[in-house]
Amino acid sequence: FLCADATANRAIFRSNGGLANYQSNNADLSDERMKIIHNPTASKWDAHAALEVFDYHYTESPDTRLLIGVGASQAGECDERLCATDGWDTGSEKYHAIYSKDLSFFTMKTVQECQARIEALEAVIAAL
Repeated sequence: FLCADATANRAIFRSNGGLANYQSNNADLSDERMKIIHNPTASKWDAHAALEVFDYHYTESPDTRLLIGVGASQAGECDERLCATDGWDTGSEKYHAIYSKDLSFFTMKTVQECQARIEALEAVIAAL
């Protein structure tokens, strides 16, 4: 569902439940009452460290400014939940796409582990 005026798109309700509005907000339904929570996510420490972050620009774009990112296929090797190929079939090959929101939660899990390690080391230092 698209809401637009003569100058711009003002709001888009996406088929995945997302809402994008003029301020670039995109809120997905994330209420715990709508989820079946299985367990806390396991450590992502090693897998996160294995992700190569690189500078790039798109091959078929006239814009050659450097962007920053990761390769979707490599991210999929680190955790299959990060990579998608559906919807990107070009007829001769499938392109890999990254679930950027899942990658942000993947990173959040690693940051939480960093915080726990820092606090444990601070406790050891304080006890000396």
